[in-house]
Amino acid sequence: IYHGGSFARKIDELVEPERKIKFNLKNFIFTAGSISPARGLEDIIIAMGLLKAEGVNLPDLLIAGQCIDSMASYKKSLVKLINKFNIQKNIIWCGYLSEQELGWCYMNSAITVITSRVESFCMIAHEAMSYGANIISSDNKCLPEILGEGAIYYQSYNSQQLCKLIKENRSNN
Repeated sequence: IYHGGSFARKIDELVEPERKIKFNLKNFIFTAGSISPARGLEDIIIAMGLLKAEGVNLPDLLIAGQCIDSMASYKKSLVKLINKFNIQKNIIWCGYLSEQELGWCYMNSAITVITSRVESFCMIAHEAMSYGANIISSDNKCLPEILGEGAIYYQSYNSQQLCKLIKENRSNN
């Protein structure tokens, strides 16, 4: 039996993330979850780099999630990748977000991207669907089972395919 959700779905309770960050409220990509290799954030970062190389007007990418001390080297490798593509100004590390902030991001993002490599049950997928997010997800188990027709899928590690899906989805919004 799948997990149930206790997400704050009342629209009037949702709040924009209380961060001293500036991002384009009308055109941002959102991803959430702990900062760890199982998260597969390289896929979306490389896809953002490919979009930039193609001359696409880059959306901001909001990355929500905590990075525990033992994952600091992983985050450092992600920052190096971001610097390699020179997309620092489009990447916003949000850290921890409350349920109300997460809900706001799911509802207001142009696209929510789920890049997970390994999941037993992806609460992020469940949350994103509960807020009606436009979802692009990796095809790793159990994501297609949970999301069904509620997402568009790309093959993990295939940032070119993810890049293409982001372009197609943005043009449909």
